[in-house]
Amino acid sequence: MKRIVIVGISSLLFLLLAACNGPGTKVTIRVESKYGHTSLPLSVAYQIEDGDWAWLQPNEDAGYSFYVPSGKERYGVAVRCGGLKTHIAPSYARATLYQLTISDTTEPVFTCPTDEKTIIAEVNYDASSITGAKGVMIFTKKQKKHYSDTTSTSPKILVFTPNGKHDLLFAAYSTASYPDPGDLLAARLVRNIEIAEGTTIDLNLSNDDLVRWANVGPFSLSSNWQGSYTVGLITSNDTAFWYSVGSGYDSGGTYARIANASSDDYYVLHATTSKQLSAHKELVLKSFDFVSAATAGDLQVNLPDPLPESYVADGSSNHWRFELERPDGFTGVHIHSSYSGAKVDIWASPAWLQGLDSYTIPDLSAVLGFAAFYNGANGRWKYCVLGGDTTLAEILSLPWDRYEPLPAGLAKPTRVTISCVNGS
Repeated sequence: MKRIVIVGISSLLFLLLAACNGPGTKVTIRVESKYGHTSLPLSVAYQIEDGDWAWLQPNEDAGYSFYVPSGKERYGVAVRCGGLKTHIAPSYARATLYQLTISDTTEPVFTCPTDEKTIIAEVNYDASSITGAKGVMIFTKKQKKHYSDTTSTSPKILVFTPNGKHDLLFAAYSTASYPDPGDLLAARLVRNIEIAEGTTIDLNLSNDDLVRWANVGPFSLSSNWQGSYTVGLITSNDTAFWYSVGSGYDSGGTYARIANASSDDYYVLHATTSKQLSAHKELVLKSFDFVSAATAGDLQVNLPDPLPESYVADGSSNHWRFELERPDGFTGVHIHSSYSGAKVDIWASPAWLQGLDSYTIPDLSAVLGFAAFYNGANGRWKYCVLGGDTTLAEILSLPWDRYEPLPAGLAKPTRVTISCVNGS
């Protein structure tokens, strides 16, 4: 009996100590589609500080979590997407790695394509009152539909995702062919549509919906650089989708302002310019400038400074190694590598990189589900530095497209820049 009491006291003491100190800081991983639905990855791995990578078993609710021990800050997470809609050729495997600290976030968000449920709605439209109109387009978060007339003779089919309320953009163009943004004549945002099976939507345009044009200034760096821009409109409900309202080149151009856009909507000026250094190397600059639709006027691109033309990844040890070129005020580093049927994207925060001079892509081949990711120093590589006034954790929490986080959900005036060296 005495022995039993001692064991009980020891167990109680262990539980009390655990309650006081805990196992550390819990990190909970969210894997979602770009529409915000839960997505199931093929495999997940994690790392504490600079330790070995280990397979992470899903929780009972199919979620993923682990603890960063007390006294430690840095961790890594790797996700390999699965599902039917990966948009990757079957010969390729793809993984995304985050290198973060608990101060950056304890709820990292990954985006994986997945099969989405859809709801079908019918739409009738009439843009015949717009002078010169010959065709229309209807944009939803799920799709964009083009019609070579201005009045529907029978209901058309639109596809929506089933969650929440939806916005759409109804636009008329001066051509019956598939239009460019410069062909836009009139457009109207239709907001907060409740979609259910069998819903019918009636769309109309009037002269009150005629667009107003504004300028985008030139931004060419020199004759050796070539660039282009797009202007997208992001609405408060559909932050994962850009309605394209302007495009052009580095010589400048225009974009269309939508008459009923409000202070809750944002225009995003996305500019890209590049300089080819050789057959195997180029510099690339990107910027994303957010402007409230209520105050938007003429826009000017503000590109970041380029990285040194001499920058090159080191593959001498048969593993890609990157010197950490970090301008003042940088907000993160993005590294990409493709080799022997595998592609990997790495995003590292300034706090995680603190004190390091270089980064070597890790060998994940011993981890369940990551056998293809052994970091062979062949194929193509990319080293990018992020800047602006938005943290890396904020950017990574946004919807992804084409495996590059386009900051489409930052519902505030802000700026994000990316400066890259691409090589092979």
